[in-house]
Amino acid sequence: MSDPAAAENPLAHYGAMVELAERQLEAARRGEIDQLEELAAAWEKLALEAPAEPPAAAGPLLRAAAALVERTKAQLARTHQALMSDVALVTKARRAARGYRMQGAGGSRVDRCA
Repeated sequence: MSDPAAAENPLAHYGAMVELAERQLEAARRGEIDQLEELAAAWEKLALEAPAEPPAAAGPLLRAAAALVERTKAQLARTHQALMSDVALVTKARRAARGYRMQGAGGSRVDRCA
């Protein structure tokens, strides 16, 4: 960690992780997948810069970040489920429309009777 602010405050790095985890959760809630990808890259950078052995005082911050990550995962699972439900609905509607189109290919019964 070569950040001068981190040298002054060894917990600053872990506070940044919590802030980033909060931003990830908000992006997940808004369905901003592109932003999540950017934030994931920033998370990887922070994780690589973190000391191998965090100070004991970082424990609460690390637990807060971990809890936010779990909430983000849960939000993404809900979003995934909603998207899959939407896909199923579109598939069902497409099948129904195809069925109507096939019935209409021969003309309506009124047209055939006239």
